[in-house]
Amino acid sequence: MKNGRAETSTVSVLFPKPRPRNRTILVRYAVPSPFPSHRAARWAAPAEPLLTPVFHPTAAIYERCQGSVAALRLDHLALVEVEGHDAADLLQRVTSQDVVGLPVAMSARATILDGKGKLLALFEVFRLDEGSFLLEVQRDRAPALAALIDRYVFAEDVRVRVLDHEGLARVGPEVAAPTSAVRRAGPGFDLCSMAWSAEATRSWAQRSWLPKADFAEALAAITTAVGGLDEYHALRIDAGLPYLGLDADPKTIPLEVGLDDACDAKKGCYPGQEIVARIRTYGHVNRLLCRLHVDATAAEVEQTSALFDEDGDEAGRLTSAFALPSGGGLHAVAMLPRALASAGTQLRFAAPDGRLASVR
Repeated sequence: MKNGRAETSTVSVLFPKPRPRNRTILVRYAVPSPFPSHRAARWAAPAEPLLTPVFHPTAAIYERCQGSVAALRLDHLALVEVEGHDAADLLQRVTSQDVVGLPVAMSARATILDGKGKLLALFEVFRLDEGSFLLEVQRDRAPALAALIDRYVFAEDVRVRVLDHEGLARVGPEVAAPTSAVRRAGPGFDLCSMAWSAEATRSWAQRSWLPKADFAEALAAITTAVGGLDEYHALRIDAGLPYLGLDADPKTIPLEVGLDDACDAKKGCYPGQEIVARIRTYGHVNRLLCRLHVDATAAEVEQTSALFDEDGDEAGRLTSAFALPSGGGLHAVAMLPRALASAGTQLRFAAPDGRLASVR
């Protein structure tokens, strides 16, 4: 956007005219430029203010996540099982990850994109064996993910279903490094990865997925306080990870929200692959999901989400945040123009002269 007008490129298209056959009509029309400027990449304020969800982790549980080990319920997550002789080939065609090349008992982040390279689904894929996979995904999106994958099944030997299991996690630097990322454990599954940890802690998240009856028994055996959604969001915000519906939506390109590892650079022939490859080869995304420390209260952030740059221009908005249990503001993530995404960049929250918000 420049001077209130969209940047355009002129494209010449030749249409044959019925008579005479050796003549043509030259038609010129404008299309949006695929390479907008920095100013065009700035976040455009919506017609109505968007509210930022603020989570409130319990101090003792959050501290154990950072310094030792804590237990968390995973009521907000679910497992989708994809199995069959052709399961690997199907996921290879549908997802952005090199599923065929994923070793047994290992895991990787993956996405499903539309033809324009925009996010339809985000999950972590675990390979149980040659023809069996578990996809850990947001529970509210599990049925849609299963239906989306099932749409690609024609004559293939593939079965897709949402498992009726409940998850319980052990998180923290004292969790032992696993020998495998996934294995069968009686009636359930044990999963482990660093998917939620910030680089500073490099802690493991070990998950046990069990049928409901077994889950209730395992939960009752825990003698310490058990965390849940608020602590999970605190961990993934500290790690700068996106949550679909909050920090990313169907308009988001995965490279904008740090999902480079979820889009394998060597494989091809999946929906949206050409867009991702073009960005990597010829340019870059114009905005990035960034971690911030905001010198504000939860009540203030729940009222407005706007961020302003040093010129007083609106530069972005907070997409999710959590109140630091020890006080001293909030940690948050926000979508910012690439030019403002470097660690140490100082922005203002709520107003051009508002409280300080620093990119971490």
